[in-house]
Amino acid sequence: MKKVHFIIFLVSSSILAQSNTRSVMNDIQYLQTGGMWVKNLKVEDPIEGNPYLFENWNNQARIYKGNKIYRIGSFNYNIAKERFEAKLSEDSVLVISTGGVKKIELNDVVLKPHYDIEFYKFNFFEELDSINGSIILKKHVIKILQGSFNPMTKTRITSDKYIHEEHLYLLNDEKKPLVRLKLKKSKILGLMNSKEKTKVNEFAKKNKLRFSKVSDVQRIIKFYNSLSS
Repeated sequence: MKKVHFIIFLVSSSILAQSNTRSVMNDIQYLQTGGMWVKNLKVEDPIEGNPYLFENWNNQARIYKGNKIYRIGSFNYNIAKERFEAKLSEDSVLVISTGGVKKIELNDVVLKPHYDIEFYKFNFFEELDSINGSIILKKHVIKILQGSFNPMTKTRITSDKYIHEEHLYLLNDEKKPLVRLKLKKSKILGLMNSKEKTKVNEFAKKNKLRFSKVSDVQRIIKFYNSLSS
C-alpha cells in the first residue's frame, strides 16, 4: 500500500508541476501581445550600476490586467526606461505592455499607474501610505552621473554611473494631478495635525530620523498615523 501511495504522489506532483508550467507559459504568451522583444542592454552597458529596481532577476510578479492575474518569474522594472521586463533568455528580454494593467506586485513592492504631469503620461508609482486622506506615492527615478574626462588626452578617467533616486508625491484626488512632496521638515509636518507635531518631532529626534530621507519619512508618517489609531 505504501508503494501505491508513493506512486500516486509522484504522478500527482508531476501533473501539478506540468499544470503550473503550462499556466506560466500561457501567461507569458498572453503578455507578449502588445509587448516586444529587445536586446538585453545590460549585457554590454558601459554605464556602472544598476538601472533596475532589483539587483537580480530572481523576482516573482503578479500582473493584474482586466479581471485576470498573470504570474511571471524572472521579472524586473527597468527604471531608466520606465518599463517592465521579463528575462526569458540571457541576451534578450520581453518588454511587457502595460495597457489595461491595474497594478503589478513585484516581490513585496506594489506599483500602480498614475498620471505623471511632469512627463504628461502614465507612469508606475509605489503606494507607500496615506495621511489625512492623501495617498503618498513613491516614484523610482534613475539619473546618470557623468564620469570624468581628461581634456588633454581626450580619454575617459571614470565611467558614467547610474544613480537611483526616490521622489515622493501626494495623491489628493484621482481626478487631480499629483503634487510633488519635497523632503523638507516643514513640508512633511505641514501634512499633519498641529496637536501631533510635537510628538512627531520627539519621535524623529529620538530615533535619529531625517526628513530628507525617504525611508525615514515613511517611519515618521507611520508613527503619526499610529497616534490616531
